[in-house]
Amino acid sequence: MKRLMLLIAVSAVLFACGNAPKTKTTKEKEVKVTIVEDVFKIATANVDKEIEFTGVVKHVCRHSGRRMFVADKKDGFIKVNASEKVKKFNKELIGKTVKVKGIVRVEKISEEQIAAMEKKHAEEHADEAKEGEETGHCGTENAQIKKMRDWMKAHNKDAYEVYTVEVISVEAL
Repeated sequence: MKRLMLLIAVSAVLFACGNAPKTKTTKEKEVKVTIVEDVFKIATANVDKEIEFTGVVKHVCRHSGRRMFVADKKDGFIKVNASEKVKKFNKELIGKTVKVKGIVRVEKISEEQIAAMEKKHAEEHADEAKEGEETGHCGTENAQIKKMRDWMKAHNKDAYEVYTVEVISVEAL
């Protein structure tokens, strides 16, 4: 359930608008230098490519330390996953501005996966449904499931896309 909410929250900001990113050329590859709000603008065109961006660390997973969320000024954020190069994020990064270099990845949630989430959610909250209630996170989850399906329909896609970054390096500024 937490994973669903996390995926939904990350995907909610995928389509945020921002300023056009700046580009710099390195020896071998093109690296996009940008801010978090621009990552969503360039993500689709840069899947499996290296990018670099800055933002403020809002959260580091307290259990594993393998995920962190880097935010922009407009409450948008991108999920950054640990990798072989950076196995864990330090919790002391929370609240600090960081520069992240990483590879853009896309996770696709199929209609079948969404249906399974919906079924599991309905089973977990069957008592609320009997009473005719749909409040709190229950209503939020149903709204997010609807939002995913609406997005898929509007974009003529067979899966909901969630963009993340697999970290290469992270540096506190």
